[in-house]
Amino acid sequence: MGVVALQLNRPLHFDPVKLEFIRDDAANRLLNPPMRAPWTI
Repeated sequence: MGVVALQLNRPLHFDPVKLEFIRDDAANRLLNPPMRAPWTI
């Protein structure tokens, strides 16, 4: 979460129950970036 805040250069608010940032789609996308092919989970 700290790395995401540094990358976006702004304070963020995190919901520990939902495990996502509150009203911040850009920050949520950085939490789980897409993997490059052929890697999958």
